[in-house]
Amino acid sequence: MSSLMRNIFFFVLLTYSSVSITQGYCVTRTWQIYVINVIPEDIVVHIKSRDDDLGNHTISSKGNYNWSFCEDVFGRTRFYGNFWWGSDFQNLALFDNEVRGVCAPSKQDYNYCYWSVSPNGFWVSAHQDGGWVLKKTWK
Repeated sequence: MSSLMRNIFFFVLLTYSSVSITQGYCVTRTWQIYVINVIPEDIVVHIKSRDDDLGNHTISSKGNYNWSFCEDVFGRTRFYGNFWWGSDFQNLALFDNEVRGVCAPSKQDYNYCYWSVSPNGFWVSAHQDGGWVLKKTWK
């Protein structure tokens, strides 16, 4: 393959891999992430990645915040969250290679990852009804 053709191929590949899920299609893995508050009070979370700042969100008790995205073609997608609960604070990776391993990709078009924020910490699972893994506690 010529150098020009190779460059065109990679340009097209990167262009399609960065298309937002809001446009309705994705050539890479699609993820849906849920952050569920099981604390009996509101929490605040600021979620961002290298490319997207999802902003601050107040999640009420028993409420959730969720978003979806197309995974980077090279598997480099990362989302981070800063959490506040009263005077407590914690930051953690909500999606990275380690979390991807817990929320192992399914063979379906959509992959899910659930975070449960509780008084004793931050739990992650591929299923909202079990298999929770404690990733971090409050500072």
